[in-house]
Amino acid sequence: KFLAKCFNEKLVGVLCGTAGSLLTGEQYRKSAIYYRAALLLDPKDKDALFGFACCTRGWYLSLEGDDFQELVAVLKALSTEYFEWSVGLYESFAPAYYYLGYAYLNAGMYTKASLIWQDFLEKADSSDKEIIDEIQERLDSLKEPVKIEAGINHILAGRYEQGLGILEPYVGSQYDNWWPLHFYLASAYKDLG
Repeated sequence: KFLAKCFNEKLVGVLCGTAGSLLTGEQYRKSAIYYRAALLLDPKDKDALFGFACCTRGWYLSLEGDDFQELVAVLKALSTEYFEWSVGLYESFAPAYYYLGYAYLNAGMYTKASLIWQDFLEKADSSDKEIIDEIQERLDSLKEPVKIEAGINHILAGRYEQGLGILEPYVGSQYDNWWPLHFYLASAYKDLG
């Protein structure tokens, strides 16, 4: 009640402003605390949702070394979750789609990255030509990985012949060093005898 009275019911905005300043200064832990406090007061606040997602993303990108593997995994999951919530609640908010696509790409979810970036292109401001070109290039580079992912999904679903038909042409290609390609080919061959 005291905070609401002092900040004239605009406490969420004040917390997000402080969090944003801390994020700009790469003080990720403190920034995350302020964004979480704002989310406790208003779980659907766009600035708090998107800010927290960006904060956790920046935090895990800043960490290096084996000592941080567990923390990086937690921060990646939080970042992805909050970008997803941002997209779900604010369907026209293009920046959330942009970053969510990268979260999916980094997790090896090529189809999801492709779909979310297609949504981004529909929602992006046409004046952001540089970012639009960047995502279009990413989408072009994802065409083959999406096909490989589809082949893997066929194998996982027990449709071995369909999966093999998609994956076998990639042996000896530029994707020949992808371990999932060979792992799932071998799994299908084993299950087929």
